[in-house]
Amino acid sequence: MARKKKEQSRRPATSGGKKPVSPPPKSTPELQQTRRMKPLHLVCLIVLSTVIYLNTLHNQFVFDDIPLILENHFVRQLDKLPSYFFSGMEKIPYRPLRMITYAIDYQFTGLNPFGYHVSSILFHALTTLLLYCTVLALTGKSRAAFIAASLFAVHPVHTDSVAYISGRRDILSTLFYLLGFYCFLQARQKQKAHLLVLALAAYLFALGSKEMAVTLPLVCFLYDLLEHLPAGGPFFKGCSTALRQSIARYKVYYFSFLLPAVLFTCYKVLIKSPSNKVGFYGGDLSIQVLTVGKILVYYIKLLFFPINLIADYSFNSFPLSRSFFEPATFLSFAVLCALALLTVKLLNRNKTMAFALLWFFITLLPVCHIIPHHELLAEHYLYLPSFGFVLLMGLVFENTAAFIRWRRPVLLLLAAVILLFAARTVHRNYDWKDGYTLWSKTVSTVPSCVRAINNLGIEYYKRKEYERAKSLYRRALEIQPTYEKAYYNLGNVYRVEEDFAGALAMYQKTAQLNPKNFQNHNNLGNAYAMQGLYQEAIRAYELALRYRPRYAEAHNNLGNVYRSLGEPDRAISHYERAIQLNARYSDAYHNLAALYGGLREYEKAIQTLKDLCRHNPFMPDTLNKLGVFYEQAGRYDSAAEAYERALKLRPQFPEARSNLDSLRKAKRLEGGGG
Repeated sequence: MARKKKEQSRRPATSGGKKPVSPPPKSTPELQQTRRMKPLHLVCLIVLSTVIYLNTLHNQFVFDDIPLILENHFVRQLDKLPSYFFSGMEKIPYRPLRMITYAIDYQFTGLNPFGYHVSSILFHALTTLLLYCTVLALTGKSRAAFIAASLFAVHPVHTDSVAYISGRRDILSTLFYLLGFYCFLQARQKQKAHLLVLALAAYLFALGSKEMAVTLPLVCFLYDLLEHLPAGGPFFKGCSTALRQSIARYKVYYFSFLLPAVLFTCYKVLIKSPSNKVGFYGGDLSIQVLTVGKILVYYIKLLFFPINLIADYSFNSFPLSRSFFEPATFLSFAVLCALALLTVKLLNRNKTMAFALLWFFITLLPVCHIIPHHELLAEHYLYLPSFGFVLLMGLVFENTAAFIRWRRPVLLLLAAVILLFAARTVHRNYDWKDGYTLWSKTVSTVPSCVRAINNLGIEYYKRKEYERAKSLYRRALEIQPTYEKAYYNLGNVYRVEEDFAGALAMYQKTAQLNPKNFQNHNNLGNAYAMQGLYQEAIRAYELALRYRPRYAEAHNNLGNVYRSLGEPDRAISHYERAIQLNARYSDAYHNLAALYGGLREYEKAIQTLKDLCRHNPFMPDTLNKLGVFYEQAGRYDSAAEAYERALKLRPQFPEARSNLDSLRKAKRLEGGGG
């Protein structure tokens, strides 16, 4: 009876002679539910992606942050914001979107790094939310999307992009890259052309943030290709059919994407390369290819086991591959072959997983040294490619958790991974506190990293611990005798210690190794000038200007030399040129004012310092000097006002206090005599 009832329950119910109607499958409401964004997921992701980076808020500017923000006066001029798109800045890569965000940060927080860190964290949170939406659009599974976004939010390898203010290039380019891809997915689903226009606009913004975004058209085309790829049958024939269908359907769109991609690539490769690397690593193409294979597997290892994180992978940090049969190299290529076979297998079983694997490798193409790049590898390169990793992990955890017996252990494992990743991220954030902590940690992790040793020496130099700085520079030269930056920095120490012969020797050695180092030529000129060798100094400064024509400091130093030689007209022209190049260059203003003062042209000296005060009214030294020139010009009330303003800014300013007291005493004596 029980069996009969069971069999009857399986038969479709009929009504009269009508054909039975199949009820909708039970999974339909569940499927619709999984495709929706869940507010709780979004809230959790916002909290997760922000809380773990809160301990970066009081971190300082580090390494490239200094030339990009502290020494870059462009970020202080919001009125020039549109020009960022049409002109690059000398020695700074063309990434206008990043510069615009810095300029906006400056308007709110000035040069306080707190505000810049807040912005980077918020951009990371936005990217995490967009990643959630993109995975949801790809898979239709909200839990898989939440898992992927959670892993992305807390992954320790991203500290190189979030905790490091300069790493905002990676966050912004990934944010717009994902936005472009998401719009592409929505355009295919809803058949609305304006979404393709939005995708193209997002692509252009991504390119304006970082060069790695150039691969978006290839990723979109690959996704389309996989969608049209038939399951089963001959692989290459299926690819050919899918290729024709994809091109026929979206040829206008792909052409629109392809055109800026080609133009941008040509610009970056042929006109203004972001890299200063010349030649192959190890001096040989085969060494570079073998090393790239090892790097790709190292990146995969970092995504699974982000334990030893390093801020710099330059000389000796990552050994080059000299032979295919080296164990690490051979194993790396074996892993890459296995992943290639796995991808082909997945094309017939789970195209989204295959797409995740392909995303990882395609988005890494721009930094795979097809064109040699000055950074062998870097953790921040993984910010965009890690989307493929977290997408794959989200699907793996989701599919495994679908089995009731595995659900609890899988979710517990996932929670443990997220917790461990979050703890490692929080701990790693402390390494980015300032330059000293960052480079100390790097040197302790990789003792043979030459650039890290040199940079740690710079930190000791800033602390005026010159003996420690010199020992580190010498250590760097023991490892790499041709490292010109260590010679240059040694020269700086000798110059500060007034060992001008030692400074000259170091600067001359630097010039031999790198004749285009304009800063070295400038400092070489300073060393000559301090010894009274003015003609040699002039030649050195002019050489600096040959390699960097808009170098304000060299013009200022030339002005000093011509002033010492008694040629005021030449000195004035160089001071004025320095001010023209850098409107906030206080040394040039002070030197020009002092020259006018020496020529008894006090009104010109006064006007020069007033021009400086318009750019920066909070400089007590400038106000004190302005008071002196007012006094020399006989404008005593203005002099007193300038001294008082200086003392208001710096109450403990003995020179300004003495000048004001002397002025008041002289005025009293003058009044008494009358």
